[in-house]
Amino acid sequence: MDINLIEKNFWEIWKEGDNLKKIFFILVIALAGTLAVISVNTNAFNNNPYEGQYVSRDNSNITLKLDSNNKCTMTYTLYKDAECTDGKYEVNDNKINITFDSKKDNYCGASSLQGEVEGSRIKVYSSLDNKYLVFLKE
Repeated sequence: MDINLIEKNFWEIWKEGDNLKKIFFILVIALAGTLAVISVNTNAFNNNPYEGQYVSRDNSNITLKLDSNNKCTMTYTLYKDAECTDGKYEVNDNKINITFDSKKDNYCGASSLQGEVEGSRIKVYSSLDNKYLVFLKE
């Protein structure tokens, strides 16, 4: 089928159609365009590249979960028990600062941890163990 014939038929139908159909068609196109723009902008502003679950490379019993709202949870799994420490994190220039909530139980042994983000890897210094903990994103 020739593209010119299709275009010609569209314009003939458009000219013959009543105004109500034309208005409805324009509203549907405008609504679809608006929804597309909103969905693209929403994803662009809510996307947090650090969000996710991280597991300690040295000790698989320790996990670090970073939420999109800059809150985090460090979980220590010992046998059947799990102990969680909640806090907040901030990343600037690939440097991460994790501050634990002082009003809740802290199983980490420190009020905060500092470290670096290297791609899908987070390396923080643990003063309790006097060594770096390396977390890999799942």
